[in-house]
Parts: sequence; structure tokens; C-alpha cells
Amino acid sequence: MKRRILMSYRYQEDVVKPIAKFLGISPEELTEILIRRLDMAGLEALHPRMMQANRECLEKRIELELNLCTLSDFLSLLSSEEKEKIREEIGRMIDEGRSYKEIIEEGKKMILKILRGERR
Repeated sequence: MKRRILMSYRYQEDVVKPIAKFLGISPEELTEILIRRLDMAGLEALHPRMMQANRECLEKRIELELNLCTLSDFLSLLSSEEKEKIREEIGRMIDEGRSYKEIIEEGKKMILKILRGERR
């Protein structure tokens, strides 16, 4: 039963192949590892968790590239409210399916508007 779940197209494309590629192992080897290490409940929850993890990791990468932590927490150039507003906008753009590059460019524009006092 576990193997059948892991061999489904969605699990292969969204979970098994990306993790196997990252670890530098074959999808078959990763499948065996997952079968050994996860019970049925964990296995069934694996796909939604992976989708959530992908989104959260993408949000964090964007925040790092935009230097939101530095600009807000260390340099105090952005208030925590402004930082949160930018983060919410990033989430909205991700939901819209915009490209990483486009989100970064829009994020930079938002930061500059705030720093220039054009938007509060």
C-alpha cells in the first residue's frame, strides 16, 4: 500500500524525485527509505507537507534576497509593520503564480517606495 502511494504520479513528481535529486540518490532508493521510515499516516501527509514546505521555503528565500531582516531588524529602516506588509504582498504574489524574478523586482520596488516615503 505504501509503495502504491509513493509510486503515484503526484508523489513521484512533487515529493520523491525532487528529494532524491537533492540527496543525490535514485528515486527507488528514496522510496525504500520512505517506506521504512514513515507509517501510513506520515506517508499520506507527506505530499501536503511538501507543498507547504515548498511555499514557506520560497517565502524565506525571497525575504533573504530582499534583505528584509537586515533592513527591518538590524538597520531599522523598515518598521515591523512595513516588513509584514511586504511579506503579505509576497505571499499574494506567490499565490498568483508570479515568477521568482518578478516577485524580487516588485519587492525591491515596494521597499524603495517605503524608504523614499512614497508609501506608508
